[in-house]
Amino acid sequence: MEKTKVLIVDNGVLNRKALTDAVNISGLAAVEHAASTGEHALDRLRQKPYDLVLLNILLDETPELKTLRVIRQQFPTVVVWMTGTKADFALRGVPVMALGVAGFLYRQADLTAEAELKSLVRQFVVLHERYAAKRRWEVAASGNSFAATGAG
Repeated sequence: MEKTKVLIVDNGVLNRKALTDAVNISGLAAVEHAASTGEHALDRLRQKPYDLVLLNILLDETPELKTLRVIRQQFPTVVVWMTGTKADFALRGVPVMALGVAGFLYRQADLTAEAELKSLVRQFVVLHERYAAKRRWEVAASGNSFAATGAG
């Protein structure tokens, strides 16, 4: 089965590195690019198809959540998961859920780098299992049972 193609969007160098490592260690997906701005991410999405975008919830500080809105409007098949701390989600979680965010990866600043990486890998694996199950269901519901088995 082909790995999920991931685009990471985070303005923090260390955050991009931690997320890239977590995704790649999971073995379920491959980070194809890491962008430092929303505009850079949108440019990448226009150039190449991605399955999943990991978008930092604080990157898009505008009240209208511009980057997320553009992704949802122009790339409706791309799954978006937000990244950030639980405090970040307490402030902005409801608006991003209303815009169709499919999941959250929680960063924990109080952990060591190694412990946070393990936490991110575990969270990514759980979310990816849900993502894969949903994709299989969508394919099966469309009547393409060959693809639903993972053989296609």
